[in-house]
Amino acid sequence: MVKVEEQMQVMKDIAIEYRDTKANLNEALFEVSESEIKNEFKVVLKDFFSRYIKILTAAEYKNEILELRVEGHTSDSWLNARSEEEIYLKHMQLSQNRAYEVLSYCYSIEDKTVVNNRIWLQNILEPMAWHFHN
Repeated sequence: MVKVEEQMQVMKDIAIEYRDTKANLNEALFEVSESEIKNEFKVVLKDFFSRYIKILTAAEYKNEILELRVEGHTSDSWLNARSEEEIYLKHMQLSQNRAYEVLSYCYSIEDKTVVNNRIWLQNILEPMAWHFHN
């Protein structure tokens, strides 16, 4: 019985850590309820995406990749929302906008590898919208 309780506590701790880390990450990428990418994140994204595409377009991987998802995520609340429906719709719009902004920024990076693979990127980049589920 004690072992089960310990494992349950470990799982709760992991869930709390994930939630807190995710919240901190979202704050680093976007302002609350906004879809414009923060300048600090653009610097990180440019460096990461260029190197990531260089790896993905290597001969041993390029023809194996069918989809590269760019996901927009949101939190579990919305200030001044009057109903659950309004919260849902606003979060879906925000997550779609965030996915689009990241996809658009990455696609537009003026790096040799990115530029040379834009046609390939058009075929595999998929924006996805996610919102918080209770």
